[in-house]
Amino acid sequence: MPTWLILATATSFIYSAINVIDKGILDHHLKGGGAEAMLVFSCIFAMFGIPYAVYMEPGVLNIGIENAGIMLTVALLNTVLLYCYLKAMEDDEAWKVVFFYQLVPVFTAVIGYFVLGETITTIEVAAMALIIIGTSIAGVDQGEGKMFSVKWRTVVLMLVATICWATEMVIGKKVILAESVYHSIFWESAFMVVVGICLLVLSRKSREGFASALKINSKWIIGLMLVGEVLYATANSISAHASEIKEVAMVMLTQPLQALFAFAIVLVLSLIFPKNYGKVTPFRMIQVAIAAPIAFAGTYLLL
Repeated sequence: MPTWLILATATSFIYSAINVIDKGILDHHLKGGGAEAMLVFSCIFAMFGIPYAVYMEPGVLNIGIENAGIMLTVALLNTVLLYCYLKAMEDDEAWKVVFFYQLVPVFTAVIGYFVLGETITTIEVAAMALIIIGTSIAGVDQGEGKMFSVKWRTVVLMLVATICWATEMVIGKKVILAESVYHSIFWESAFMVVVGICLLVLSRKSREGFASALKINSKWIIGLMLVGEVLYATANSISAHASEIKEVAMVMLTQPLQALFAFAIVLVLSLIFPKNYGKVTPFRMIQVAIAAPIAFAGTYLLL
């Protein structure tokens, strides 16, 4: 199996674990202003990526002005992405929210074509189609009195999030190719911390939500957020290495598997903690039984 595919798939699994952790924090530990509070935590906790990058490559402070500007843009896009994602998480299930990330490879392919001149083969397009079909089936909801139901607020929020993710992956690769993976990690982390401080200073809702989170269940929130940030930094690093050796669109092609991984994690948690996570219905099980083989057939084509 190609190294880039192993790295990209591992990234998807780690991101799915983060999704479940985020949903747990919003549902069980934060009430009101949860998304704003978690956004500040995420930005400030990005500081942990700074010493890691410096340790791996001491020369990360040396960067061109243009590339520094690109990484600032990446940090801002990542902030918008996180905010939209967290607001969607407040209202919907983790794996349903993640389902919309299936659009990331599509946006990435288009942006990568215009910005980086990347191309995708016919087989890779077929693989993309299979994965998108599989995760689309996983995203179908059984509404009351009708077969399908859609939460348009979630749709709009996640469309914005996916476009931001695709864009930052493409433009961020320019810095990776011009400088290094560790330059990318260092400057994105540094700018994220700056954004977090600005949110605390300029946004009253973010400041109040952050203060409230520290007063209520602060140990649980900080502990879970730390775990999430460590996982997030790890996933970002793995993803950066994968995009260094393969087209960005192909790396992002495995991201739709997040929905299936997230569903699997929730399924296990529902069996262990039924009071907190409820029961997974037969309808959901059938969805996964149909969607998983299709999605993984697409992944197999990438070989």
